Order: sequence, then C-alpha cells, then structure tokens
Amino acid sequence: YRNPKTRSKILEAEKSASANPGQLAEAIIGTWSGKLEDEFEGGTSTTHYKNTLLRDGTMKYEHISIESITTQTPAALDLNEAPAPSYRRYSYQARWTLNGTTYKEYNEHGGLLWFATILSIDDKTMTYIDGYRGATNEYLAFVGYDGDGITWETNTQKRTDADYKLPDPPEGLEEIEEE
Repeated sequence: YRNPKTRSKILEAEKSASANPGQLAEAIIGTWSGKLEDEFEGGTSTTHYKNTLLRDGTMKYEHISIESITTQTPAALDLNEAPAPSYRRYSYQARWTLNGTTYKEYNEHGGLLWFATILSIDDKTMTYIDGYRGATNEYLAFVGYDGDGITWETNTQKRTDADYKLPDPPEGLEEIEEE
C-alpha cells in the first residue's frame, strides 16, 4: 500500500467495488488457474494451481509443484530431503468471503489462511495483490521479503473450465508426500 502505483490500483478497485456492490462477488465465482515460477537459494520451483470458488462460500484449491533443488541450504531443507528433481501435490478445502475488494480464505476452524486485494476481474482474468497470514521464511522469500518488509506483487489468474486438470509431472520424477 506504500507504493504509489499499487495504492492507486487498490483505490481504483475499491471505488469500482463500492459503485457496483455485488458485481465483484458474482464475477469471482468459478474456476481459476495459474502458474508460479520461483527461483530461490538452492533451487527452482514451478507450481500449477487450480482454485474453484462456489456461490455458497466454499472453495477447493489444488496444485502440483515441480521442484529442482540444486544445493541443499537451510531454505531448501523443508522442500526436499535430497537435491534431486521431484514433485508434490497439495490440495485443501476452505471457506471464502469477499468484503469490498478484500478476499479471504479460512480453514475449518475459522483461522485466516490467505488474503488478497482484488484489483480487477473480467471474463478471462482476475488480477490481485496477495498476502499470507502464517508467513514462513520460505513464503517470505517467495513474495520478496527483504528484511524491511514484503514487496507485494500483482498476480493474475485465468478463468478456466471446472473440469480443468492440472498437468502431469514430467516422467521419472519422485513424488514427495505431504505429511
């Protein structure tokens, strides 16, 4: 919010949402997908994800992350036991709310999982700035924590069909099971 360009986008989105109450909440319903590529100390990661938001306030998230750990570092310890290409699948179900332009996801106990400021939605894309309450060192490195604060970036998801399937991992990679 301190960045003037980001602040102006947020204020513009909030103005639009207050002028058209309910329009954003209707537009967000559906299935969204995206891809994140990350380079971090000790490796790289490519994550494909799918997020389905239902009218009743429930949602389902799933992803597949292809990871290549090149150097074992303290930052990479949680990702893999050994420096070898691997993949992992992850999914969860949660509840979601939208208040103005603020989107929030909650776990089964009502704890905040994730939040975002929706900047725009149309028939094909949703643009937002996201954040994470339970920020770990790994996540802070991912979003750009530099010791003085988090550098929030604008992200985009694409609207997709409800039956969209995440890509299969490359052949020969070991699956890392979530504990």
